[in-house]
Amino acid sequence: MNLLLAMFSLMLAVFPCGRGNIDLNNRQVVVNIDGSISTERSFSVEFDGYETLLPLVVDGKVVSEEEAIEHYLATGEHLGKFNSVKEAELYAELLHLRQEQYYKEQPSG
Repeated sequence: MNLLLAMFSLMLAVFPCGRGNIDLNNRQVVVNIDGSISTERSFSVEFDGYETLLPLVVDGKVVSEEEAIEHYLATGEHLGKFNSVKEAELYAELLHLRQEQYYKEQPSG
């Protein structure tokens, strides 16, 4: 399946109740042990009746779920709020595909 078609299909399947407030195009990159990069890893947790998608890459480093929750409580930064875990997981996959495509299109240098 074409990546853009897959992304569009996922977008139609899930729409956040609350939009995320993090600029994904302006994040520090974490270089993984295998040489790949990460700008967005995430998990969801329930806050105020919504499944809230939180980043595990904060300020250019990978953090634990506990540290991510502390960061959210201190800053309010999140990737979106959803009605269910399934919606949050689908949206996380969409973000992953989007970031992967974005960095493939960036000039190497």
